[in-house]
Amino acid sequence: MAAVATADVQVSLTMSAAAFAALPSDDTFSIGPGAVLTIRGNVVATPAAGDPSDHQTLRVPFMFVPRGLSNVKPGTPGEFSNATPQSSNVTGTPGNTISAALPLTNTGIHTGIADLFTWGISEPMDNGRPNDIRAVGVQVLPGTALGSTAADRGMVFVVNTWGQAANQSVNEFDINIDTNGDGVPDFVVVGADLGRVLAGATNGVFASFTINAHTHALVDAFFADAPMNGSTVELPVLASDLGLSEKTNGVGDVKREGITYRVVGRSLKPGGFTDVTGSASINPFSPSVSSGDSATLGPGAAASFTLTVDTDQQKAQPALGWLVVSIDNANGAAQAGEVAAPA
Repeated sequence: MAAVATADVQVSLTMSAAAFAALPSDDTFSIGPGAVLTIRGNVVATPAAGDPSDHQTLRVPFMFVPRGLSNVKPGTPGEFSNATPQSSNVTGTPGNTISAALPLTNTGIHTGIADLFTWGISEPMDNGRPNDIRAVGVQVLPGTALGSTAADRGMVFVVNTWGQAANQSVNEFDINIDTNGDGVPDFVVVGADLGRVLAGATNGVFASFTINAHTHALVDAFFADAPMNGSTVELPVLASDLGLSEKTNGVGDVKREGITYRVVGRSLKPGGFTDVTGSASINPFSPSVSSGDSATLGPGAAASFTLTVDTDQQKAQPALGWLVVSIDNANGAAQAGEVAAPA
């Protein structure tokens, strides 16, 4: 090439399907809060002709952000049948319990983890932006799963969006929670950037903050599961942090009490759009439908969940059904498969 001349050079980076399949999960707690999996190196150009004493090697750095996709999908539940007649119920759950098997498959090249959530809210697409909410659900876990007591309950709110965010810190998700039925939020579970909330400077780590809506005091905080380049955030909270505990009516049956929640999705970057959902209700000590199950499915694998419905509780606090959440799936709707509750 002549002096001061220019030329285009085509460089290809390749990665095998097997290497994609071997990547770790996109889960925040696999790669670290605020972290993203990258492959980095240099494209090296070495002169092949001319005076060796004048040879200058050119190095151009590159960064590759790979993501191995699973394709975990729920199938159609089997026929629901009576599992726990009310006359034989000794669990403190009111009403009959019906159950059915839900098949799961993974046709992707990457291992996927399926997590079961109660499906509470469904929203149509507005504009497909990163805070355009598609579906919201709640997973109920033993309190010990979030560092509390066995008598407590851990709750994980999941928000699935139509669009994707390179980093969820461009958004804020506010889950307004009414605990006494007066239509006024008593607590807000806020999904927001950890550094922005605690230090006033964004640091790219997404967290879940429980805030008393009346006093504005910070009650508790957890790291959120909010993968980079994703469409799903999971926000933990303890029932006790919301002032909730198991209440009985004196004969061992759990009252059909609980919370009502709705979600506000705020765009911080670029801003200009706020999404507000409808509302849903759940009692974490006596939920209408089951949640909390988890299954790991390798490529080509199959599994199943047992879905259960408390028929009396479902009449009092109806759930839409279930969300099968798999954050290693493709972005958008694929990360939260919807399964409708039986009529």
